[in-house]
Amino acid sequence: MKAFAAAGIFLFVQIIFIFAILLPLDVGRTSGTSETTNAQKLQSSLRKKPPSCLFIISTSQENRPDIISQFSTYDDDKSVGLWVNVYNNRSSIHPHSISTTVSSGGKRIITSSIPGIKPSLWQQTASGNYTKEYDYLYFLDEDMLFDKSVFAFDQFRWLVQRTDAVIASPRIIRMSASVEEPEKSTSEIITTGTIKKHAGGNRPKRRRLGGVLDPVGIYKEENTADRLVAKTVVLELGSFFIRTDAWHYFLENVFIPSEETDCGADCVWCRVFGHSSLAGRFGTVPCLRTLHVGIIHLDQKTYEKATANDQRNELRCMATVKAYFDKAKRLYDGIEGQHIGHCWDKSMEYMSLNDVGLESSAL
Repeated sequence: MKAFAAAGIFLFVQIIFIFAILLPLDVGRTSGTSETTNAQKLQSSLRKKPPSCLFIISTSQENRPDIISQFSTYDDDKSVGLWVNVYNNRSSIHPHSISTTVSSGGKRIITSSIPGIKPSLWQQTASGNYTKEYDYLYFLDEDMLFDKSVFAFDQFRWLVQRTDAVIASPRIIRMSASVEEPEKSTSEIITTGTIKKHAGGNRPKRRRLGGVLDPVGIYKEENTADRLVAKTVVLELGSFFIRTDAWHYFLENVFIPSEETDCGADCVWCRVFGHSSLAGRFGTVPCLRTLHVGIIHLDQKTYEKATANDQRNELRCMATVKAYFDKAKRLYDGIEGQHIGHCWDKSMEYMSLNDVGLESSAL
């Protein structure tokens, strides 16, 4: 009996001894939590599965190979797809046909031959047949360089997800040189800002980078690390990244069909998704622009060239903008605006690392 009692006491002492060793370690872990939280949050967010995205680009038959070539730089990313529309495919027997193929990298490519301007293609996305499986849709003009060698798409997508933005765009980096010369392919632009020269057939003229880019103030002193992104009320039609459910809502409730102009939608969508009646439904930030992640715009002015001889285009644009404002004001109490001058409000609310939940110590 004494032996059992002694064994029990010995076991009790051992348990107390183990707790005495482990307790300080536990306390140590707790006390260090505040120092590691930021880094842990950053690593955790980076490990999350990125949201899926469908690039939607309307281009000419001549530029289609460039679009496919640029998309090939995403071959290692299974979360993205491409919808390429050829607006001047005169050989198409069925002008509004839509087909699906698989790229060499195993990713889905949707091809269509829908003639006309942007709204004509937008209407074809309304059914959701080709878009509903994606979290975001990225509408891009054909002269935006989305090749991964010159566009930090992963960082852009991460910032959009982190800030919970409804619509977003990277900073638009415009061309500084005015010299134009024929080049083989936009996909051959490299990060130094030059274009590789190759023998072979020429593509339509594109502005030469000439080694210098005008990043529209990206190097200005105020665009520092504490101004990572900005809330804005203006995002261009040429580059908008939007939640798929928000896009379908906009098409069903606000969109005004037009075969004559693409003006107007960008004048109201930030106001619509920022309205109190939709607060938090599609995201926290209605419209976001990334200030350090930018996309190069070759600024070919293909649409302007197509409508250069149409003297009524400006009047159509003004009328459609007014129609959008009138409709938005009817649907959402408190929205203001009347004409195209009210579209371009350049005010921005800057957001820092802290604002997106990442203190600088985490980096």
